[in-house]
Amino acid sequence: MKAIYLLEGLDCAHCAMKIEKHVSKIPGIDKASVDFVSKRLFTEMQSDDLDAEIIKIIRQIEPEVEVKKVENSHHSHTCSCEGHHD
Repeated sequence: MKAIYLLEGLDCAHCAMKIEKHVSKIPGIDKASVDFVSKRLFTEMQSDDLDAEIIKIIRQIEPEVEVKKVENSHHSHTCSCEGHHD
């Protein structure tokens, strides 16, 4: 399962690396990657009940960062542009 978290207010590249490192060590997380430019944490995990642990680690490293889950999927991304026609 894949999930994406928006890290609003993340302004430290070093802290982004720390978040990536610590989240990737959570049992059940297969992969974690922070894109500092887009302020997003991309994860691949075995279950969808790890949100609290992920948010806890982020807040320990960067207390001012607002964490919002923006995507949660079991499969590849599908277009959500319904009603937007040329």
